[in-house]
Amino acid sequence: MPAARHAVITASRIGAGLGLGVPKCLVPVAGRPAIDYLLAALVDVPHVRLVVGFREAEVMAHVRMLRPDVLFVRDPAFLRTTTLETLQLGVRGLDEPFLVVDGDAIYGRESLARFRATASDGKPLLGICTELGAAPIFAGVRSTQAGLSVTSLSRTDESHYAWAETALLTPAMLVSTGAAPLFQHLGQRLPIRAALLDRMRIDSVDDLRLAEQNLAALTRPRQGTLIPFPKRRPQRKKRERAAS
Repeated sequence: MPAARHAVITASRIGAGLGLGVPKCLVPVAGRPAIDYLLAALVDVPHVRLVVGFREAEVMAHVRMLRPDVLFVRDPAFLRTTTLETLQLGVRGLDEPFLVVDGDAIYGRESLARFRATASDGKPLLGICTELGAAPIFAGVRSTQAGLSVTSLSRTDESHYAWAETALLTPAMLVSTGAAPLFQHLGQRLPIRAALLDRMRIDSVDDLRLAEQNLAALTRPRQGTLIPFPKRRPQRKKRERAAS
């Protein structure tokens, strides 16, 4: 089966933690909006959908300059919708597997290419990363001869891995009668195979500074296996220490 022909980018968030007053996908990273790096990495995906919300006209105008064929999906209730509901809007009319990618993050270009290659068989795949960030969705990971798989997704069960909010899914996997968070919804379908990604979310000024420091390592083509970021985000303190 060829690589996924569709990608859905979630890009409706405000980015209040950055205090810049712009949509998170337009936050400048080393002089370029964050979304630019993602669009460059997805240049060979034939069909890209972008879910927009906060200051949607500004986001659409910028993206059209880079890729006029992007299909925009409006999420006017973006302040209230969950990521699951956002994706349900984004996949309307689709009947084949699609990539889910986070418009607020910087991806390692080579690792995203490897992820897409692994996903080319059309079977569900979750991206995981070792950058935990301030509010990670922890991923319980099992390693076997067949590869990696995610066995749990949780805000509280700490792990060395986090879900990178990146996946290959099918529209049927998003069918739901409730409004649970996406990770809880997918948790009902585990285990799902997994692949490592270089990815950095930009949720704070510190995140932005670290992403800029690591930008060359993330976007420069390289060969071989996953290379750790040269500078790591500080790990969260143990809960026992925080409670003392």
